[in-house]
Amino acid sequence: MNIPAQGLLSRFGIPLAVFALLTVAVSGESFWIDEVSTAWLTLPPTLAGFWQSLGETGSEAQMPVFALYFWCWAKCFGLSEVALRCANLPWILAAVWAMRVMLVRSGSSPLSLLWMMLPVFPFYMNEARPYIMTAGSAFVALAAVDALFSDDEPRSGGKVLWAWLFPLSLLVCVGSSLLNLCLLPALAAFL
Repeated sequence: MNIPAQGLLSRFGIPLAVFALLTVAVSGESFWIDEVSTAWLTLPPTLAGFWQSLGETGSEAQMPVFALYFWCWAKCFGLSEVALRCANLPWILAAVWAMRVMLVRSGSSPLSLLWMMLPVFPFYMNEARPYIMTAGSAFVALAAVDALFSDDEPRSGGKVLWAWLFPLSLLVCVGSSLLNLCLLPALAAFL
């Protein structure tokens, strides 16, 4: 398969550039108070200790998937400011990927991914909070809905993958903050 240079740029270059630019936003600045709450939840050495700590918190308990994800991330990558903020990287990668999939399906230019350079994404990339997880999982859910109702998507394996990605990403989105339950009526109305 011979892909022209322009095709390679739009297929890989632009999404990688957007991901790289968003990665630059991650810093080692001191945590602010809400990020301290996130870091505190990562301290228990055992999963049982984590659940106990989560149950003793106030508003952090309404973000169970986010809290569990960060606890697991900290066990793998450490507790530094940079390490905990880097937990956003898989989720922003998911957001960039999902947006690229939707842009290609709609025939839009991959340069449209540059809208992710608006201040909100770089700002929240540098926070050990659930915002990027929410955005990434919401974009994957949206891409799944788009694919499931698209005639362009192959009916065999592609639809099955999207059929699994939709509920999983929606579960992560709602689990990253139970406030995201308000998205479900909007999604139902859209469907």
